[in-house]
Amino acid sequence: MKHTKVFIGLGIIAIVIIVVVSQRNDLIRSEMAIEAQWAEVENQLMRRSELMHGLLQSTRGLMAYETGIINTITEARAKLAGAGSPQELIEASNLLDRAFSQFLVVVENYPDIKADAAYVRLMDEIAGTENRLAAARRNYNNSVSSFNIKLRVFPSSMFANSMGMIPKPFFEIPQEARERPDYDFSF
Repeated sequence: MKHTKVFIGLGIIAIVIIVVVSQRNDLIRSEMAIEAQWAEVENQLMRRSELMHGLLQSTRGLMAYETGIINTITEARAKLAGAGSPQELIEASNLLDRAFSQFLVVVENYPDIKADAAYVRLMDEIAGTENRLAAARRNYNNSVSSFNIKLRVFPSSMFANSMGMIPKPFFEIPQEARERPDYDFSF
């Protein structure tokens, strides 16, 4: 009888240890998945930034009078390159998106640019990168959602709190980017 109680007690302790280790490892795997997904987002953002730089360089001579938009994109790219946290990178990416949208509106006034083979090729590459970025953003946000849920539900929430884990930010598209812009081309 005494040995039975010892074995039951050891069995309960073993189960508790297995649950604790399992929950802890699951949280760590989830956090690592977010980091891996974020690395892919960063990779696509940097690729897009470099393609936009190439596009600016190829159109700079033809858009000599549009230095304001070129400077805005250059500044946005610098903020993207200098971003330290995911939140800073998201904000810099949104700034670059707005600047690039303005650039595309300006390009509409330059039919020679739109007919240039280098411009067309770079725009195709940017479009492909945008698709890869959207997929990377979606995968990242899915990982963040799963992780953030684990931080809030029992029993993983107990372990997450003790490990100092905090919710991760989503990479959301700003509201102004979701709305269709209304451009006035009458001069």
